[in-house]
Amino acid sequence: MRIVDLFCGIGGFSEGARLCGHEICVAIDNDPELLKTHSKNHEQCEHHCVTLPEGMPDILLHNVHIHASPPCQSLSQANRLTTTDKIHKSLKLVEWYLSYVIKHKPASWSFEQVCTPDVMNIVTNFSRLHAHVCKFTVINCSDFCVPQDRKRLIAGSPNIIDCLLSNKK
Repeated sequence: MRIVDLFCGIGGFSEGARLCGHEICVAIDNDPELLKTHSKNHEQCEHHCVTLPEGMPDILLHNVHIHASPPCQSLSQANRLTTTDKIHKSLKLVEWYLSYVIKHKPASWSFEQVCTPDVMNIVTNFSRLHAHVCKFTVINCSDFCVPQDRKRLIAGSPNIIDCLLSNKK
């Protein structure tokens, strides 16, 4: 499947998808240095250095999986230096991405974020309204053989989440 990776950073999700046999066709991030690293590992990919959501390019999403990992630093409970404004901006990115999925109807989609009460509330409400296109779970990365005790909220197309949950350990 063709993959669009939003907030791609250096490409953790992209590389995992590539190793599973998928084609990374578009990667977007607003940090040119991170995008430069991503482009070295995914040369065939179309790269966009823009700030989302304002700079979101038009992308044909027919037969495409779209993934987003919006910046979570300001939402993390470990970040004692965040501000109310930064938290609000980060939550708006979560809401924007979920509305983007509904509006553009990709073949499939996924989303990864810290598991805070605010994020859980947004995703829970979205899932209630759009149960046919959204399922979510909270995982501990250590359950997937990642050597860290780290909880993440994962949302996406119901078949994607079902597949994730069937592959624990």
